[in-house]
Amino acid sequence: MENLLGEELTDLYLIVNDGTRFGWQKIDRLSPGEARPAPMSNLTDVQSAPALKQAVGAAMKSSLVRQGLFPSEADVMLKTWEDSWFAEKGVRVLYPFTRKFTDSVLPIHLDPEPKNLVRVMIGRAEIITPAAEAKMESAVTKYTATQDPAARRATAADLHDFGFGRFSEAILRRVMSTGSRSREFSSAAWDLIQESAKLDHSAAGGL
Repeated sequence: MENLLGEELTDLYLIVNDGTRFGWQKIDRLSPGEARPAPMSNLTDVQSAPALKQAVGAAMKSSLVRQGLFPSEADVMLKTWEDSWFAEKGVRVLYPFTRKFTDSVLPIHLDPEPKNLVRVMIGRAEIITPAAEAKMESAVTKYTATQDPAARRATAADLHDFGFGRFSEAILRRVMSTGSRSREFSSAAWDLIQESAKLDHSAAGGL
């Protein structure tokens, strides 16, 4: 992790949910410009996604209260985002932005001015791991190796089961930008992403 913001960041949470491993690690603070390793071996492992939500949610609630929210407000914020933050597969870092950064991104003017105004915005950095890149590259290779519709549907189903979801496109772009076969991948790869996304659409009842 490296803090490029120019202000100190506090209460950073590294969260891992790959469907089989669930774990988290808290980094108390990062000074401006500071870079620090966060080895996966230092994670606190838990048994399931619900256990991950409970453990990290409790820790994050304390962090949100320190940022100035009332406990009930922190509860509502966590409830609103818990599925996205904790249940989605992937590796991510969650952290509160500084008030200065929040005000610069989302300026607010109230008239009359309140005596006190507390604003808390959570940053989310999604990590594309080498394992995710390898799975994507393997899926695209299988998809482009055949013209058989049934085989392609099976590969799309496998990609869907990896749980990349809405981050599939970002992972694919990463693979295509760093690989040596970007031209070969280009057209069929996007077909694969679209076919996999249809399965998400079907699972959501077509909504």
